[in-house]
Amino acid sequence: MPEAYLGDPERDLLLIEEADILTAAVLDPQQKRRLDNELQAARQLVEDWIESRAANVDFTAWRRRQGRPFSPDSRLHIRTKEVVEMIRTDG
Repeated sequence: MPEAYLGDPERDLLLIEEADILTAAVLDPQQKRRLDNELQAARQLVEDWIESRAANVDFTAWRRRQGRPFSPDSRLHIRTKEVVEMIRTDG
């Protein structure tokens, strides 16, 4: 993610919102909290990417300036509904 973003960040924010709606149905409080935290972290990464591009500032530098850590090894994976269905049926 630091200097390349595969996909469309605006669309990814919409996917994160969709996932937020789906996690509302999770009954286990521990799992719901975990999923909510993961979605918030993903949302923050995408929003920071958008803001860093708008400011023409290196993504890693932007994260540091905002007091948010970033590791170049970090990855953000957003799955489509089709992939989730495939995982459910195959595994």
